[in-house]
Order: sequence, then structure tokens, then C-alpha cells
Amino acid sequence: MSVLRLMGCWQVGGALVVLSLSALAAADDDASEETSRSAEEDRIRQEAGALANRGYELFKQGDYNEAISLFEQAERLSHSPVILSYIAQSYEQLGKLLEAQRTYDAIVEEPLREDASPDFVRAQRRAREQAPLLRRRLPRLRLRLTGIDAGAAEIQLDGKPLTAEALEAPVAVNPGNRTVIVRAPGQPPVVRGFVAAERTTAEVDIVFASRPPPPPPPEPRTEWIGPTVAFGVGFAGLAVGVTTGALYFARSADLRDRCPNDVCIPELEPERDGINTLGIVSLVGLGVAAAGAATGLTLVLTSSDTSTTQVSLGPGGIATTLRF
Repeated sequence: MSVLRLMGCWQVGGALVVLSLSALAAADDDASEETSRSAEEDRIRQEAGALANRGYELFKQGDYNEAISLFEQAERLSHSPVILSYIAQSYEQLGKLLEAQRTYDAIVEEPLREDASPDFVRAQRRAREQAPLLRRRLPRLRLRLTGIDAGAAEIQLDGKPLTAEALEAPVAVNPGNRTVIVRAPGQPPVVRGFVAAERTTAEVDIVFASRPPPPPPPEPRTEWIGPTVAFGVGFAGLAVGVTTGALYFARSADLRDRCPNDVCIPELEPERDGINTLGIVSLVGLGVAAAGAATGLTLVLTSSDTSTTQVSLGPGGIATTLRF
């Protein structure tokens, strides 16, 4: 039986501390004598150990992003608080203090067995020391919203959602340049950038302009009533004038045939008077049509929101009064 081990060292409080990193759970000697590992378990542990060793080499070279990727692969294959400790340190070196603190908290909260590897115990002890120190370094954001219902607002910090609880107390953020976006119903989104410095609280106030009340509905437009009435009366006069005119000409032609030289016998005089009446009515109708058309056109050209029109129909034609 072989136990893969990864040796690492770092500076803590000015002293060089050498920490042994167990590649994955070291069993005590008695348990190892009584239990044999399967070939598959050995293969997984060896693969995890190889990933952890490569991650540690990248960690020493300062390539923390790639180191985290390899450490996380090793952690997924076989859990180790020591691997998590290196992940937390890598996050801290990248300035991702929030991720580092959460990783330290996970190590602290993990219950260890009584026979846990000494490396595991040391990793947890170190996490317990580092977590509160890191928490004090974290910048915080105090966000205040004005002019909207905060409960209906959608808040994002660096593209990640924040709950409404973020408005109740300052929230921890990573140091550096940060961006907060707030969206509210019926309002354009508001974007604010701010600088989060360690051990400080950034104050960000976002004020939404109050929306003015909707304008009252427009009053009904009445300027077209006068022209409509005038054109309507004109059309009616035109219909009467054309109809009676057609009857006038038809009956006049018939009467001329019976009254040579425009002289009619007495019996035809009443019929002649009726035909003359049709002619008079036709002329009046056409006059009303012309007056209605002229009045309607005048009203269209002179109508405005402040003008009023009165149209009256009398026995002599159409009377129009304009008031401004």
C-alpha cells in the first residue's frame, strides 16, 4: 500500500512553515493492515494525487487560476481539507476574498473523525485562524434605492443577482472595481460603478426619477361638427335640387308638346303652375347645396381648437356664425 503525499511550504507570520499535504485520506496503520483497497480506489487516489501535485507546482509558479482548476479536479475525485486549503490560498492570491473565505468556512465547518490525518487537522486549524482575518479584510457595499419599491427591484452585482436583503445591511464584496445594476418595473435600468477597497464600506445611492402622472385624456374635438353639418345640408340640397330639376325638365318638355307657342288651355294651367314650382324648388335646392359647400369649406379652412361654429338653416338658406 502506498500513500501519495504532496509537500508544500508557505510563509505565515514571518516564519517559514512546512506543511505536508496528504493526497487523500491517510488511513492509520492498523486500519490499513485490516483493509485492502480495490484497484479502482487506488487508481482514483493516484489520479487525484497526480492532479494535486501538478496543481501545487502551478501554485508555486503563481499560476493560481490553473492551480485552482487542478485542485478542484483532485477534490472532486477524493475529498481532502488540505486540497481545499490550497484552493482558498489561491483565491486569496487572486484577490477573490469572498471565495477564499467561503472555502475556509467550509473547512472549518467540516467535522473530522477522531482518527483523521494530522494533515487534515492542521489544514482545519489554519482555516480556523485565517477565516476571521479574511472576513475583516472584506470590502462591503451599502446600497440604497430611492423612488421605487425596493421589493420589486432586480439587483445585480457584477452580473450576479442580489436579493432584497442586500438593502437591509452592507454586503461583503470582492475588492476592486465593481458594477451594480438595478432594474425596476417601468424604469430604465440604472448602472453604477464603484471601487471596493479592503476594510471599507462603499456607499452607493441610486435614485429613480418619480414618474409623472399620466396626462388627462384629450377632450373630444368639436371643430369638425360645423363643417360636417354644412356639407350635410349642402348634400341634401343638392339631392333635392337634382331630383326636382330632373322632374321639372321632363314635365316641361311634355307640357310644351301640348302648349304650342307656350300657350296652354285653361285646363293645363294648374299643371303648368306645378311644373314651375318644381323649378323653383330645384333652384332653391341647388342654392342650398352651393351655400352648404361654401360654408363647409370655409369652416374647414378657419376651424381651430379655440373657435366655435353655429350653423342654422332658415327659409332663405344657411346662416353660419363663427366665434373665436
